[in-house]
Formats: sequence, structure tokens, C-alpha cells
Amino acid sequence: MKRLLAAALALAAPVLALAQGAPAMPQLSLEQFTAIAVNSCLQSVSTVPPYGESDIKDSPKFADYCKCFSDKFGERAYKLSQGTIPKPTPRESLAGQRAMRNGCREQLGLPQIAFKP
Repeated sequence: MKRLLAAALALAAPVLALAQGAPAMPQLSLEQFTAIAVNSCLQSVSTVPPYGESDIKDSPKFADYCKCFSDKFGERAYKLSQGTIPKPTPRESLAGQRAMRNGCREQLGLPQIAFKP
């Protein structure tokens, strides 16, 4: 289990850094941020919930889910990189990501992820 969590965190770290507007990141376009998020979503199928999307990997709606999530995530990361929205705390960033994931799942009729407090 520790190995699985470590793998999930290793995959999520670069994306979370983007979402938190890490100062060392080069300026990327909205499309580039979205492409990074799409790649992360597609890789998340091997990680168990609530950290990944393995529960919906076989759904015919999975590609639509990744598009929905990536559009939202990419937009937030881009706005953070441009300084047009305030930089969230790590806790706020994680809560925002969870809300985006469950929002897209709800929109597509997919099961919600239950996060422990």
C-alpha cells in the first residue's frame, strides 16, 4: 500500500506543482497545461481511488471524464501561472482538485469518490 501511495504521489507531484503555480515553472499556454492534465488523468487509471481513476477506467465515458477534468484543471493551472487568481494553500489546492474530479464524475453520471477527511 505504501508503494502504491508513493507511486500516486510521484505522478501527482508535477501536476500539483503546476496547479499551485510553482514559481520555477516556465510559462505554459492553456493548451499545454491541459495536455499535461490529460496525460496525468490517463496515467491515473493504475492508481486506486480515491487517488486515481481505476474505478472508471473501463467506462465508455472515461475519455469524456479526462477531457472534463483536464479542461478545468488546465484552466486553473493557467490562471495561477498568470497570477490572475490567488495561490491556494496545498489543502485548498487538493480540495479544488477533488471538487473538479467529483464535479466531472457527476456531470457524466459516474460514481462519486468518497474522500476521508
